[in-house]
Formats: sequence, C-alpha cells, structure tokens
Amino acid sequence: MDGSIGFSWDVSRVDTRWTDGEGQGLRMLGEPRPKGLPAALARHGSVRSFVLRTLYSWFTLTILFTFTWPLLVVYFDAPAVSIDETPLDWFQVRFLLLLLTAIAAGWLWWVSPAPVEVANPERFTALFRRGKAWPQAIVFLVGLSLLLALLLVLENPAGGGKVVAFGLVEAALIQVLLAGYMQSFFELVLDDARSYLASLGLFALTFAIRGGLASTTQDDLGQDLFVVALLAGAVVGLVAGGLSLFLRARSGSIVPAVFVYWLLFSILPALFEG
Repeated sequence: MDGSIGFSWDVSRVDTRWTDGEGQGLRMLGEPRPKGLPAALARHGSVRSFVLRTLYSWFTLTILFTFTWPLLVVYFDAPAVSIDETPLDWFQVRFLLLLLTAIAAGWLWWVSPAPVEVANPERFTALFRRGKAWPQAIVFLVGLSLLLALLLVLENPAGGGKVVAFGLVEAALIQVLLAGYMQSFFELVLDDARSYLASLGLFALTFAIRGGLASTTQDDLGQDLFVVALLAGAVVGLVAGGLSLFLRARSGSIVPAVFVYWLLFSILPALFEG
C-alpha cells in the first residue's frame, strides 16, 4: 500500500511488540487503546487520515503551548517578564496553562495508535542497573539536574521555585509531544532516517513558532527582530531535538531527556543569570 502524501509503509514490517495477538495495546499504567499501524488503519481508515489527524494534534498543542501566554500579554496586560519575575497570580495562570497542555499531550499520545513504550518508567529505572558508561552518564546528568534545582530553590525560594516547577513541566511537555508522541508516530509511517529528520524538523518548527510569538510581546518589535527570533528559535529547536532524540534512542526512554532539557534550558540559565 502506498500513501498519496509521500508516506510509504509495509504493514508486514510493523513491530508486533506494540500489539498482542488480539490487538490489545501494551499494558502500562492501565490499558491504552490498540497500538501500531493496523490499529491506525482500523481507526482512521487510511494512513493519510492518520497522518493528518496526528499532525493536527501536534499543531493544536503547539499553538496552546506557544500562543496562549503572548495572547495574555498583548490583550490582557499580563506582564512580559521572565518566569522568576512573574507575579504569583499571573504565574499560577501561566503554569496552569502549561500543565493542562502537557496533560493534553500525554492523553492524546496515550489514546493514539502511536506506541507509548518509551514513556514506560521501567525503561528509565533500568538505566540504574546497567554497568556501561553511557547509562551511568545519563544517570549522572539526571542527578545533577535534581541537585542544581535544589540549590536554585535554596538560593531563591520564590523565583527559583517558579523556574524549577515551570521548567520541569515545560521539559515534560516538549519530550512527551515531540520526542514521544510525534517520534513514535513517525516511526510507524516512515523509515528510521526519515522519521528522525521529520521529528527534528518539528522540533525546529515548534521552537521557531515559540520564538516568533514570544517576540511579539516586545514593544520595539520590528520585522528584523521577528525574523531573528524565528531563526534563533529554529536553531535552538534543532539542538534540543538532536539531543532529545539521541537520549531517547540510547536509553529507550524519554525520561532522561526531560531531566537534561530541564537542566540545560531552565536550571543552568537561571543559575547563571542569578
């Protein structure tokens, strides 16, 4: 079978680990809906429909993630300040919006035909039992992120606590949506090389959208600043995406990338700014 939008697949090569003989999904924290390409065909009727619906989910979640706060800044006089300087009442609104988006991303991934095995906590905890150097390096980075987060909170309980909490939820959202949901989706409909490039492209596009929309809250916004914000966001997205997908591939879990992203993009910048 060959799709008409550039995707090709072979149902015979679908990884049967995602379904059992009766088409039931992998059991993890409950009973997810059936997984794999046969389940996607049964539910959506065609791979084209499956692809379009999944990309629409990504776009909707990305808009919720990137657009809601700039909208509040422009139209509802929310403060255009950093996370640690955000007043508590506005921080609660900002944090709640992010948390609800993260929950929505996790739920959509859970009920979709895309495999969820990389979200299994057992894959992450298995790293602690491996004796090789690279799993131990990942464990070290996770421990370092927790230690520095504690130091940040002790140094500045109010502002540091906001950065730690918001940054952790943002890291989880990024990894669940892009390295988890979308990468698992692409692995169903594309070969390994193209699924990696597609996910990397979505990382770049997501961060470019976020950078561009964030720049709209600046009073002196001009076309040049907007273009720079888009390009800078895309570059950051490529870096974050490459690192996230590498950690996912080496560990078999999205959890290490959550902590490493949290460390590199929230905790360390806050410590250096402080």
